[in-house]
Amino acid sequence: MNLQKIEQSCSRNAEAIFWIAYVLVPLFTGLLAYNWLPHESYSPGRDDLVASHEISDGERTGTV
Repeated sequence: MNLQKIEQSCSRNAEAIFWIAYVLVPLFTGLLAYNWLPHESYSPGRDDLVASHEISDGERTGTV
């Protein structure tokens, strides 16, 4: 067999295996199941939304 044919075949197989693993491993291992910490995400019923704006006095800029 030609070494170049073997290399192309392995390359195609490796690419297919990579993409299959890239899609299926996170789905089946639970890597996508992120556990939120308490009060880590904003909830309109529980949290107060505070308005803010930026002020500038020439050289400095700050958030109020």
